[in-house]
Amino acid sequence: MLWSWHLLIIVSLTFAVKGIAAKANSTEAAAVKTTVKSDGKIKTKVSEGKNYKLTYFNVRGRAEVIRLLFALANVSYDDNRITRQEWTSLKPKMPYGQVPVLEENGKLLAQSHAIERYLARNFGFMGSNAWEAAKIEELMIGTEGLWEKLLKWAHGSNETEKEELLTELEKDEISSFLTRYEGFLTSSSSSYLVGKKISLADLTLFNVIKTFVEYLPADYLKQYPKLNKFMTKIGSNPQIKKWIEMRPKTNF
Repeated sequence: MLWSWHLLIIVSLTFAVKGIAAKANSTEAAAVKTTVKSDGKIKTKVSEGKNYKLTYFNVRGRAEVIRLLFALANVSYDDNRITRQEWTSLKPKMPYGQVPVLEENGKLLAQSHAIERYLARNFGFMGSNAWEAAKIEELMIGTEGLWEKLLKWAHGSNETEKEELLTELEKDEISSFLTRYEGFLTSSSSSYLVGKKISLADLTLFNVIKTFVEYLPADYLKQYPKLNKFMTKIGSNPQIKKWIEMRPKTNF
């Protein structure tokens, strides 16, 4: 009889320990864990209980790098595309009266670059150390000058004005921009801008180039072999490719 009680106690303790271990494993599984293989393929486990909502207009604009991050990490989110009419009533509720704005479990984060960096860190696309993170930010900032001009071009009042501005950009800005980033890729020890795996810098460059190259001759990038190969590599990533194929078709 005493032996039976001992056995019962041992069995109870065994199940209790297993229950604690299962709970610990469940907690661990809920954390964000991103593995990037040497070939650049992404495997991501996403935190349970994190609900994302991205609010922006039905254009690529300043939200597309954010959408690319979600696509690359294979993270679900509410892609809330608003109309200009909806924006009128929504604007006073936004932190800076601007979009994009990311909502995470009821908390708001504004400013596109802040959102990009936050998600990139969470998803594992901000480099493997502080130096790589700094270089990623440098290369992102380096795209801003051309990006601002592209935004101005996109908001041109008529097609004639836009065509003239694009011709001017191609002559004065685009060629020097592409030459500079061709050099960065040439000096890289991998096919990525920073380190040996895809990062936020790569997504930013990919988005900028893809935005304007659609309006240039089809073979325009062939004079920049490293960039041409880079665009093919990033664009053929399964998650990125799937997103580009399924995203709403917009001019910018």
